[in-house]
Amino acid sequence: MNKEIFDKVVSKEYLLVITDTKGNILFKTEHSPVSQFYQSYYKKEIDLGDKEIFVYSNQIGVALATLSELENVVGYIGNQISEPAKYLINQTGIKYDYNEQIDLVKSSKDSSKVCPIEECLYKMEDVQDKIKFLEGKYK
Repeated sequence: MNKEIFDKVVSKEYLLVITDTKGNILFKTEHSPVSQFYQSYYKKEIDLGDKEIFVYSNQIGVALATLSELENVVGYIGNQISEPAKYLINQTGIKYDYNEQIDLVKSSKDSSKVCPIEECLYKMEDVQDKIKFLEGKYK
C-alpha cells in the first residue's frame, strides 16, 4: 500500500486513484470517481493493458468492485467500503483494506444521498449484468 496515496483519498484530495504495482499513477480524479473513471476507461483514454493494478478510493462501492471482472485488480484500498462491494470482492479473493464498512456508497455530490450507480448495481445479482449496465451508461 502506498500510504501517501491512501492519505490523499482519505482526505478527499482525490476520490479515486489507480496505480500499477510500482506505485505509478495510471488514473486519478477529484470528483465523480465512477463516472470519470468508466468514461475514460470505455473511451480508451486509460491504458491499463495487462498491468496488475491497485484501486485506492475514498469509497469502494459495487462499480469499483466490478472492475476486477474487467481488469487485473490485485488490491483495493479505501477509506470506506460498502457491504455489497465487500461481498463482491470477497468472491474474487482479491486483497482489500479499509477504515470503515458502510451500507452503501454515498453520492460524491451530495453525501446525504446514496450514489445512484451504487443503488442500481447492488440490486443486480449477476456480475455480467453489472458490467453491461456500466458499459451501456459510460461507453
